[in-house]
Amino acid sequence: MAAPGDSAALVARIQALLGAGISGLARLGGGRNSQVWLTVSDAGRRYVVKWYYTVPGAGRDRLDAEWRALVFLRARGLDCVPRPVTRDASANLAVFEYIAGRVPDAETGRVESLLGFMGRLLRLRQAPGASELPPAADSLPRPATVIGQIQARLDRLRLVPEPSLERFLRDEFDPAWRRLRSEAPKVWPDGGPAILSPSDFGFHNAILSPDGRMYFVDFEYFGWDDPAKLIGDTILHPHENMGLSEAQSRSWLDGMLELHRDDAGLSRRARLLLPFLALKWSLILLNEFLPLDAGRRAFAGRVPGPEVFTHQLEKAQRMLEKGAEMERALFPGRLS
Repeated sequence: MAAPGDSAALVARIQALLGAGISGLARLGGGRNSQVWLTVSDAGRRYVVKWYYTVPGAGRDRLDAEWRALVFLRARGLDCVPRPVTRDASANLAVFEYIAGRVPDAETGRVESLLGFMGRLLRLRQAPGASELPPAADSLPRPATVIGQIQARLDRLRLVPEPSLERFLRDEFDPAWRRLRSEAPKVWPDGGPAILSPSDFGFHNAILSPDGRMYFVDFEYFGWDDPAKLIGDTILHPHENMGLSEAQSRSWLDGMLELHRDDAGLSRRARLLLPFLALKWSLILLNEFLPLDAGRRAFAGRVPGPEVFTHQLEKAQRMLEKGAEMERALFPGRLS
């Protein structure tokens, strides 16, 4: 792979992929794991180019996951996602249709649009090729899997010799982790019917077009998963364009339960998982402390520094508080 700053090499790669000249590149914001560019062909067509950060042996192939997802969805008639144009897996590059518009937020977006997209996905569970799609990133084949996921993230963070991180884990996270495990049921429920899940879902990965139509982008984490996880992750998502209100969160929860009304155990699984997912999100927000994740952020143009670490610790603390608040608001009472 050429160095990130080698724009001439990147332009040459893109032109070879498109089989046409381009008039340059403009960096688009938003990408935390990839470089995302807007380019215009000599014929005037606009495209989005994603250059994926890849480390051998690091696990999920984000380019392959996103490409397969979009090829599948477009082939099944979903035109509210970008059309995949071309790719070069050896260079970790993919080119997609450009969709004009703006990224909505919790004030300008509509939960009904999120639910509408999930309803369309639900109808594709039995579509040809669906069974060949991979599990979503960090999927939960069983709800109890979340315990091991949290512990693995916690173990990695404990290896980082940073006093502020050590204090947060010791004084804030560990007490919440111990309390949550002690309150959890002794016997966890089985997983329910898996769905096709965008996984990283919400207004932050949407585009509101000038005609008011909502499009959905960024399918690097797409795959099969328990809908209970998607319910909790969307309620808790820390992106600045999310931050669902209590009323919006309740609409999302009620809408997902209605869509999946044949899944008798979904409400209980969602209730059980929500506080665990909040703790997991709290640790995800601390990924900037990890060398591998810091490298990925730097590749995407987001160089971590002391102020970033402080900000992420504050967000991690707020996530612990938000998890408790949302659990009380949406699921009053205790699990039996």
